[in-house]
Amino acid sequence: MYGRRNALGWSAAELAGRAGMSEEEIERIEESGTDPTLGLLEQLAAAFESGARSLRSTPGATS
Repeated sequence: MYGRRNALGWSAAELAGRAGMSEEEIERIEESGTDPTLGLLEQLAAAFESGARSLRSTPGATS
């Protein structure tokens, strides 16, 4: 998760905001301090997908 977040240039706070979570929750997941549930994984996937769509629509961005 850290790698994807980093590739998008997002801070933990930005991912947290996009996923409707706290920054502390994101950090716990990235540090393997919690086992994510299916619902949590769906929230994160939706946040990352929206980021990927905006990245693809940015002029000069590569796919």
